[in-house]
Amino acid sequence: MGERSEPQPDVALLRRRPEGYADALPAPPDVLLVIEVADASLASDRTKSVLYAGSGIPECWIVDLEADQVVVMSEPGPDGYRTERPARGGDELAVAGIPGARLRAADILRS
Repeated sequence: MGERSEPQPDVALLRRRPEGYADALPAPPDVLLVIEVADASLASDRTKSVLYAGSGIPECWIVDLEADQVVVMSEPGPDGYRTERPARGGDELAVAGIPGARLRAADILRS
C-alpha cells in the first residue's frame, strides 16, 4: 500500500495467482476484500479502511462486535469508501469480486 504503510487486515480474500504468494506479498490489485474484526479497535479499523480505499481495494467489511453488525464498505476513493451499509442478522453479504459468494451476517456475528 506504500513504502511506509502496510496495515494488516484480520482477513483478506485475494485473487488467485498461478505462482501463489510465497515469493511476494499481495499488493492492492490482488485484494478482493479485506475484513477487520472490531471489538475495542473500531476507531483504528475505521482509519485503516481509509487507507484500503485510497489504495483501491474494492471492498472492506468491519465486523463491529459491539454493535452486532457488519459494516460493508464499497466504492473506494482517495478519502475513503463512498458507500457504507450496515448488515445485521439475516441480511445477506455478497463479495463483489466473487460471483455467487454469499453468506448471512449472522454467520459471522455473535448472534
